[in-house]
Amino acid sequence: MAVPMAIKEAAEMVIELIRKENLFANIEGSLRRMAEVRIEVTNQDKNGIVEALAKACLLRNTLFRAYW
Repeated sequence: MAVPMAIKEAAEMVIELIRKENLFANIEGSLRRMAEVRIEVTNQDKNGIVEALAKACLLRNTLFRAYW
């Protein structure tokens, strides 16, 4: 009876390791696909376009993207 229980425990440990390996692979793949995110602090009085873009983003339901 002890041998089948040991085999069952070993099999469960292997399955758990495979699940964790897949989880970490998925996380790593997602991180590779993410765009670079930077947060910069600027003087609001000198850069009016930043404030205008931020307000426009808040008024939209979807994500606002700006390229220049």
